[in-house]
Amino acid sequence: MTPAACGIPVDAEVHRPSDRWGFDGQFYAELALDPLLRDPQLKIALDAPAYRSRRILTSWLAWLGGFGRPFWILNVYAGLNLVFWTGFAVMMARLFPSLRLGWTRRFCAMLITCGIIESLRSSLTDFPGFVLVTLSMMIGRAGGAGVLALAALTRDPICSASSDSGTIAHPGGRPSSGMCSMA
Repeated sequence: MTPAACGIPVDAEVHRPSDRWGFDGQFYAELALDPLLRDPQLKIALDAPAYRSRRILTSWLAWLGGFGRPFWILNVYAGLNLVFWTGFAVMMARLFPSLRLGWTRRFCAMLITCGIIESLRSSLTDFPGFVLVTLSMMIGRAGGAGVLALAALTRDPICSASSDSGTIAHPGGRPSSGMCSMA
């Protein structure tokens, strides 16, 4: 059918998608609909299926939380960064307990930095990976290694950044027995 036959004026401006693919979040949401990668259409829908499938944790969490139902999966995926944000706030409150006004302003500023807000807005995997690396360092030892393995399933370069990190010392003097590397 022609545009005129559909009632669209011929001189109407036609929206054409840009050459850009978009944000990472849209690909991981698409991946969440079929985390086993069985659908042959994923090769068309994703810009780099092999690359995206290595960062599968948030897609799997959305699929599990949505009980395999597409509408629920997409809604769970959209809310995952908010869940990680809440977990990050709890972890930071545990690491830096204080009730002073100046501390409260700094704490709130830490929770709304540009990178965190962008990750929330675009459903990126960067922030969940960062939260998991931070948690792995707080836990330390074998438990921390397990959490670090989960972080590698969100964003593989994040683990290399944590390999030089030692322990997270608690401001109150209680050192956390953090983990240095997977090797």
